[in-house]
Amino acid sequence: MTATALMDLVEGGGCIGCYACLHVCEKDAIALRMDERGFRTAQIDPSACDGCGKCVQTCPQLTGEADGKPMAACYAVKAEPTVQSRSSSGGAFDLVSRWMLRRGGSVCGVAMAEDLVPTFRIARDEEGLEPMHGSKFAFSDMKGIYDGISKELEDGREVLFVGLPCQVRAVRNVFHDDRLYTVDLICNGMPSEGVYRRYLEELSQSRKVANLVFRASDVH
Repeated sequence: MTATALMDLVEGGGCIGCYACLHVCEKDAIALRMDERGFRTAQIDPSACDGCGKCVQTCPQLTGEADGKPMAACYAVKAEPTVQSRSSSGGAFDLVSRWMLRRGGSVCGVAMAEDLVPTFRIARDEEGLEPMHGSKFAFSDMKGIYDGISKELEDGREVLFVGLPCQVRAVRNVFHDDRLYTVDLICNGMPSEGVYRRYLEELSQSRKVANLVFRASDVH
């Protein structure tokens, strides 16, 4: 398949704005722009595209075959009360993330940026891990995170990536490395960045929103 398949996907509303195609494009022929629905979608410059097809091979929406691996035997986990108190549910993220840190690896998860847009970051210690706690029911920006993961792997560190299933697929399509561990979250759909930003504007009413909690801890 060529880049035409990706353009058809975008026109059909299937692009998830994961930036994987932009990362692998060696001709700088792809940019992500916000569409009328408020979603960031891939836009291809036909004059710069050489038809290599790497964007299509990397797109999680166009490559969804099952890998044939058996499912894990563990389906539930719950941390101690002190961990649950700063988590949105059972604290599984904290447990698996600290496991990776103890191995000397890095954790790639979502934290709130200064403008309160959920953004992927990389943590190498517990201090960096802290802002990643808690659910973020909003668009999560993956811009630049592939370069960050690449550097961690090049430096010899294992990486744990925690994200939505489509985002996990995108990262795995880019990095074929046994040192990359992934955890995908149950997803009921992701609202657009544009809608989320309008919500923040309505919430602030000319005042600055300092913090936003999407879901309080279930520990009372």
